[in-house]
Amino acid sequence: MLLDLPLRERPAEDLLGLVDLERDHVDTDYTEVGWARVPTIWLSSPSAPARRVDDAVVLALHAADDGPAHPTDVLLEFVLAEGPTSPTVTVWLSAVLDVWLPRP
Repeated sequence: MLLDLPLRERPAEDLLGLVDLERDHVDTDYTEVGWARVPTIWLSSPSAPARRVDDAVVLALHAADDGPAHPTDVLLEFVLAEGPTSPTVTVWLSAVLDVWLPRP
């Protein structure tokens, strides 16, 4: 079942919903998921210096809005079709990473 999730490689701008640069707000209905390889990405936080990561794999996933609190995991939600009554599947992030991340 985990291998059937709609995680496919996509261009980073499309994957992250950055194609429409004229938009002035966050699209809270955006449900796309997948992954992209980017040559460089910068990670930053108010509490740490910016960090450059080269040849990175970026995952676009969505946490379930009503998922239970867990100290070491996140419940993800996948929308399987478009529309007002779209079927969804929930699965723990750790299970997705175990299946989808490349093995050394």
